[in-house]
Amino acid sequence: MIPDEILDLPVVELAAKLDGGTLTSLALTEGYLARIERRQDLNAFITVTTERAIAEAKEADAARASGKRGVLLGMPYALKDLIDTAGIRTTWGTRALQQRMPAADADVQARLRAAGGVLLGKLSMTELANAFGNGLPTANHNGACRNPWNTKWWAGGSSSGSGAAVAAGLCAFALGSETWGSIDCPAAFCGVTGYRPTYDLISRHGVMTVAYTLDKVGVLARDARDVAPVLEALRQGELEPARAPSRIALVETKGKTLGPAYNDAWTRATETIKSLGSVVETIVLEADPKRLGAILTILLAERDVALESFTRAHAYTLYDREPWDAKAKWMADAGFSAVDYVKAARLRAIVQREWQERFAKYDVVVGAGRADPPILADKKLPDDDYGVSFGRVMTDGNLAGLPGVTIPMGFTPERFPLSLHAVASPYDDRVLLAFAEAFQARTEFHRKRPATG
Repeated sequence: MIPDEILDLPVVELAAKLDGGTLTSLALTEGYLARIERRQDLNAFITVTTERAIAEAKEADAARASGKRGVLLGMPYALKDLIDTAGIRTTWGTRALQQRMPAADADVQARLRAAGGVLLGKLSMTELANAFGNGLPTANHNGACRNPWNTKWWAGGSSSGSGAAVAAGLCAFALGSETWGSIDCPAAFCGVTGYRPTYDLISRHGVMTVAYTLDKVGVLARDARDVAPVLEALRQGELEPARAPSRIALVETKGKTLGPAYNDAWTRATETIKSLGSVVETIVLEADPKRLGAILTILLAERDVALESFTRAHAYTLYDREPWDAKAKWMADAGFSAVDYVKAARLRAIVQREWQERFAKYDVVVGAGRADPPILADKKLPDDDYGVSFGRVMTDGNLAGLPGVTIPMGFTPERFPLSLHAVASPYDDRVLLAFAEAFQARTEFHRKRPATG
């Protein structure tokens, strides 16, 4: 049996072992499959593709033996269960679509397969990517997806299984999706690196739609270095060259009720950032509720079109127990009109222009991550379920289509992970990842692992 410490290695180090002949894809794949079986308590997977994974691992080992190379060749990964996989059920995390069987792969899956990746299975997610709201983590396939750091805690959402599986070492990396925080949240709660690309840099063809102009497919990994090879396999557009950021802005967090554990971790993180060799300045971003209203208006209006079969029929049976009549009422009471949507789109243009001006001065802007206390997996979500840290930088980043990265920066005394969130200019994804890699080269938080169970 492959040692646990091997399964916990980042992609770049696993690839070196595969290329060096000290590890085979088959052994690595069987190791992950065994750990998946052992950690069913996390409820991280909806479908495990055991036979296919073993076959693909053997193919990858044969290809490597013939001289083929590639970081992703033979690398085991998993997909959020809203990414289509030909002949493998893709449920969108809902009771209503348990037998949905796509005829074709999503573009991202086709690219990973072409790169020689090994698909381990499909990952848990909040029902319909939380498109209709969900007050209970347990309103989920087989119950709540649990946090590897403490199974009493929720793993976050909507890419719940992606965060939990990566943190628990059930796969080398995972794909998730984000409309407004759905990569950031599980990455933060589970203490892993979560990358959201520039809007439309990675194809969403064959991926469930929540909001046409907000959805992104991204990567969750244990190490920021692992994102680059996955990005290179998936991107469908050109990027600015990789370089270290020369100027970094830190968003002032003074006055926020983040709590002493977070404040201490943030202070240490800022000192680390100041040691990177970049010019570092502090900026203030004033609270602006209109931005929250804008992203919510765009999200809900586009959701009603993308998921019209659900919103009009009201006949589907969901894990969420809220009656469709009640959902219909709060959707109707929201009263979004074409005028509201246009106003929100105009505000988005203003936000995009503001950030364009900001990036004329700074390469990377770093802000507070999520500072919420752990959310219990078996309890109703708090009314403000993302707390004070459902933050400005991440919200603006999604609204403006900016690349973003969530990275670990510490723990509470109870060993709950703490994170920061950084953004860069559109198509400066490589610069953003260079910042994340430099930060992690000077810290050890991303190397900490929960108990393997």
